[in-house]
Order: sequence, then structure tokens, then C-alpha cells
Amino acid sequence: MNSGNSGKFCRFVNKRLHCKSGVGALHDRKCNRTVASDQEKANLLNDYFASIGVIDDGKPLDVSPTTSRGTKLQDSITFTPDKLRKVMRKIKGNSSPGADGYPPVLLQNLSHSLAQPLSVIFASFMSTGHVPQAWKQATVTPVFKGGIASDQSNYRPISLMSVFSKLMEKVVVLDMLRYCKEQGLISKQQHGFLARKSTVTNMLSCMNDWTCALMNRSSVAVAYIDFQKAFDSVCHTKLFCKLESIGFTGNLLQWIANFLTDRWQCTRVGNFVSDPARIISGVIQGSCIGPLLFLLYVNSLINIFDNDVTCHLFADDVKLYTVIKTPTDCTSLQKGLDKVYDWSVAHQLPISVRKCSCIV
Repeated sequence: MNSGNSGKFCRFVNKRLHCKSGVGALHDRKCNRTVASDQEKANLLNDYFASIGVIDDGKPLDVSPTTSRGTKLQDSITFTPDKLRKVMRKIKGNSSPGADGYPPVLLQNLSHSLAQPLSVIFASFMSTGHVPQAWKQATVTPVFKGGIASDQSNYRPISLMSVFSKLMEKVVVLDMLRYCKEQGLISKQQHGFLARKSTVTNMLSCMNDWTCALMNRSSVAVAYIDFQKAFDSVCHTKLFCKLESIGFTGNLLQWIANFLTDRWQCTRVGNFVSDPARIISGVIQGSCIGPLLFLLYVNSLINIFDNDVTCHLFADDVKLYTVIKTPTDCTSLQKGLDKVYDWSVAHQLPISVRKCSCIV
């Protein structure tokens, strides 16, 4: 403090206050004991992350083609050297390496040399709908979300994947987003993981409607809904069915299916890594294609409501509201909530009741 550098002092104090591994002692509910060693914490967290998986209930979704007849994106994903160079230049060089140990800065610095051979390799993978098995092995970093720090359910699994896998994903996502924009596949009421959309646009859209209602001497009933472990609970069979219905077919659909299935992950805590565990569902938090796949999976939720109920989404966070002019208008919101529940059951995305709330 004598040097007057308060920032350096605060960083010094924070290092002493926080656990070096980022994960404190955990409570093992099965054995009813406290787990303190990094190796045990890694195994406990990895077992929990793997247990979240959802098995298909065998009930088909009611989906119908939502694009023009014959409109598909199946074999038109292109991997040109110029496209790869543009993507590689935008890679964050300070990001952590994946399970293969290659740092992102490698692609950034060698973009001119690697673009040509990688374009050939990626095109070969896409033409066969194949993903290398090494890309299906991820190292997970547990990120604390909030709540009781000793409860493993309060940690989110973020996968550190191969930088080459993420590079190919980025190119695929660019073409998929272009197709989605041309076909209008993603609702304008979705504000998550999209360019020029954010929590701010979500809030402004709602505030405008609410302000107009209050100025007209009406009240507004609002319901906030959150899905439980949504990204990790996406049923693969139902996801593939949805993708096919909107035009993602052929080698592209086969590649996505191959990318998501037969995946394994280990959890790292400190310098220790857990035993590997198989992942049976989800869209892989930490991947580049995962957020887009999730948006396409939940997009149909917006279309289930009547005109008197408005819905806005930010990824898996749902906001429903209706303008109340008469006492009977409250039933509109309740009908909307009933439809959300039915939709969640059909899509096998359970609702996190403790995170839901209603305001009038």
C-alpha cells in the first residue's frame, strides 16, 4: 500500500481469499461426507455433470417443415482458405488450450500456412459427416454459478475443446446462421447469442410494451421462467428431428449428429483430472456450435402462445407477460404458463421452479 498501487494490493488479497483450484470443499450427498482433495472434487463434479444427461423418452415431437419446399442446407458448407484465414484472425489468442494441448495463438500466428491444408481436411470431414474421436474428448472447467458453494449442482461445466474443432465449428456456424437469416428460422423475440441482440435489447423491448400499458392505465402481469440445466439436457434425438425439419439435412446433419454423440469428458480441478465419463445429451457448453443448436431447439416455444401473451427469450430464460385490462385477463397468462409446461415435458427440458417468479 506504501506504493499507492491499490489495485495490486486488492489482487494480492483476492489470491489469499480464494481457493487456488477455484472449487472449495464439496459435499458428497451419496456418502454424506465432505470432499476436500482436488482429485476427489474432480471425480465428484464429473460424475454429477455426466448424471445430468437425458435419455430420449421415445415420444416424437410434433414438427413440420418450416422452410420453403426443397430449401435445404446439406452439402453447401464450404471451407475455403480465405474464409479460414478470416476466422483464424479473430480467434482470441489468450484463450486456454483444449484437451489436445494446442493453444489458440498457434492458429492466429500461423493462419497463412495452416489455412490451405485445414480447408482440405475440414472439407473431407464434412463430406463424410465424420468428426475425429480426439475432438469428442473435452476437459471441463467447473464454473460456480451462485448459491451454496459446497453443492456440485451449483457449478456449470464449460468444456475446453480442441482449437481445430472450434475453428471448423465457427465456419459451419457462419453458414448455418446465414441460412437461418435467409429463411427467418430464429424468432426476433430471441435475444441470446445473436449479433446485435443482448439483455439490453430484451429489456428495451419489454419496457416499451410495459410503459405503453401503464400509460393506458392498464397493469401488466409478468412471469419469469428458467429451465433446469437446459444446455446439458437437450435430447439429441429430438434435436436432430428439429434440425431436419428446418432444412439441415445430408452430410451436415450427419456431421452434427456425429459431433454430439459418443462424447467423453474429464473435469479438471487444480492440477488433477477426473476419470472420463460419457455424455449422452446436451449441446456442449464451451463449443461454438452449441449455442446456435440450442436456439434452434427452443425456437418453437415462441409460437405456442395466443396473441394476448407476449414472449421474449434470452437463450433459456423465458419472459412472459400480458396486459391486464379486466380481471379475466389474468387467465391468459395462466394459459400461457400451462403451455410452457406442456412444451417443456414434450421437449424433456424440466423447469427450475425455484428460479421462476411472477410479478403483477
